[in-house]
Amino acid sequence: MFCYEILNSETEKIKPKSIVINMDEIDKRILSFLFKDGRISLIDISNNLLRYGIKISTPSIKRRISQLVESGIIRKFGIILNYDQLDLASLAFINLKVEPSVILRVAKNISLLPEVQDVYIVQDDYNLLVNVRCKDYKEVSALIERFSSSRYVKDVKTCVVLDSYSKSNLASQILKEADILTVDIDRDGKEEIILDNPILSTIIKPHLGGRVSEIIFKETGNNQVKTDNGFLLDNFAEEGWGSLANLSYEYEVLEANKKLVTVKLSRLFNGSKLKNILLEKKITSYSNNSMLRIDYKILNKSETDQKVTFWISNYVAVGGDIDEEDCFFLPIEGKMESEMYKRQSYHVMWPVENPEVLGEEASHYIKIEQPEIREQKISDGWAAWMDTRSEEIVSFFWNKKEVVYIKRCFLLNSYSFEIIFKTIELKPNQSKDYSFFVMIAKGGQDLVWQQNEKLSKEFK
Repeated sequence: MFCYEILNSETEKIKPKSIVINMDEIDKRILSFLFKDGRISLIDISNNLLRYGIKISTPSIKRRISQLVESGIIRKFGIILNYDQLDLASLAFINLKVEPSVILRVAKNISLLPEVQDVYIVQDDYNLLVNVRCKDYKEVSALIERFSSSRYVKDVKTCVVLDSYSKSNLASQILKEADILTVDIDRDGKEEIILDNPILSTIIKPHLGGRVSEIIFKETGNNQVKTDNGFLLDNFAEEGWGSLANLSYEYEVLEANKKLVTVKLSRLFNGSKLKNILLEKKITSYSNNSMLRIDYKILNKSETDQKVTFWISNYVAVGGDIDEEDCFFLPIEGKMESEMYKRQSYHVMWPVENPEVLGEEASHYIKIEQPEIREQKISDGWAAWMDTRSEEIVSFFWNKKEVVYIKRCFLLNSYSFEIIFKTIELKPNQSKDYSFFVMIAKGGQDLVWQQNEKLSKEFK
């Protein structure tokens, strides 16, 4: 007989808590720090709070944590285990159809099994969801047989977990603002930087060209970038496409407050044409909108003058898919250029200024002599990709006065948008700054036009 059919006559009574508190901003921030690292010291919590303009002593922080525990908001402090090393690698969810009259007691008794992690009572025909952790699938199968033998369990369904991702951030949910995390989300042994706010999660890879590899639009859950190449790939046209794509960048958090978070990535570049060029980029995520701001700085650290042409490539997947319902929009003098995506390999470059503003090396690498170059010039500093079915839109904004060419690529399984800036001549220790904005939203072209009006002041 299944040993967990024995039903207790009484259930455990829950004692009322002695303290009831209304959490303020400080409590919520303390919770978000503890959620990231349960072993964080009181001093580190105090220093982190200073970033948000909150000055508080460590004894006060300790008192607040104690109140959070006593009130039941913090139920316990725990650890995160590596189950593979503990020989408990198999995770599964088992759905049980249990007689409603005994479900509470069955759930309690099942929760005492050593293999069981959690038991949930759910509103479904299969009204118990059991999270189990075992050595291997053989042990999972044995546990299923034990459940099936119970006269209270009418049916069993099983879902074996192949991989899992735990929630790593709480601030964007309880504080409704931007936050920054460092975590190896790709399981490749390298830490990624995540700029997280209630609208977007932006994943940056410092070890791979400091690129933005993914942007998740939370309203739909779609990944809005082409992940195999990445988003926001930085290049120097003198060196050719991909010159910075796989280099490792240093990074630091510059700012984290109630309105925004900013991370700075930097790399000293030495190529075949350019020497001792320092590239810095600051990526900013805001708390209350779906904009990303990217500020670039190019500094000539060599002892000679150098000509530099900056080039940004973006691989996009609007709505999470690539198909012929996507449309590219670009303002051309006298009209709006709009092109539906075509599953074929070709690209077009539109001039903003005359070709002579590019250096010879830059002209060679981006092949501006190709016959597909349009005669019309771009009339404004924005472009956008739109999924015409869902009206999800990925739009780009730049300073029109600094850009020479805009390039749009249709490839067999992706599409890209690229910006080529004017060639600049930098003297030793001279630098040049650029600003570039990306917006991911849902709502159509009106949002792009409104945002372009606001950002036009940034570029004056």
